Amino acid sequence: MGFWSRLVPAKKGFRRPNGQLPSNRELIRERDGRRCWLCGDRMHFNAPANSDLSPTEEHLVSRSRGGKDVMANTVLCHRKCNVLLGNRRKSEKEKMRRQMQAARREAWRGR
Repeated sequence: MGFWSRLVPAKKGFRRPNGQLPSNRELIRERDGRRCWLCGDRMHFNAPANSDLSPTEEHLVSRSRGGKDVMANTVLCHRKCNVLLGNRRKSEKEKMRRQMQAARREAWRGR
């Protein structure tokens, strides 16, 4: 049984059976398939908070550039990937993502 099937419809969104709303991170985790937005590797949700592999929320349009803190502007990234993305424009972040995932595919094909 998946995450979404454990939620019951409510007037203003989805709620858990106990009546609580899921956190944004839980919703984003399910939406993004539990993978890092930038590198595509699996997220390590049990990693220590300060490790390179711990999950963080990355804003595609940085808050310092006027981006909102909403789900449509937020993705999950490893901490090291989030630091790599920094305060770049959204177009630059998407270009970095294409390059990293292309390199990942090439490495996988070369096995």
